[in-house]
Amino acid sequence: MTTVVDIDAARTAVVQALADVEGLEVVKVEAAIAAAGGDSALQLDSKQAEVIIAFVEELFGCELPSPADLPKDEFSTLAALVDLVVPVIVVPAEI
Repeated sequence: MTTVVDIDAARTAVVQALADVEGLEVVKVEAAIAAAGGDSALQLDSKQAEVIIAFVEELFGCELPSPADLPKDEFSTLAALVDLVVPVIVVPAEI
């Protein structure tokens, strides 16, 4: 079976986790992302990243490195966290 990485699923999971962390609706988080200048511009601290990573691990039954094990540039933005999550989310490729 061929698999592909589902970037949309990874981003959705990270945004949902951030909404949960901040106690906000996803639409408000999306507005904050847009206001910041996009996924690469929205800055995250290590505590936010830690909770987001735990959420994704539980959601997808995977194990990811913790922020303490990563260089800051690998968890400091929304885009960086999505890039971290993408390899663990695969779906069957349509043929």
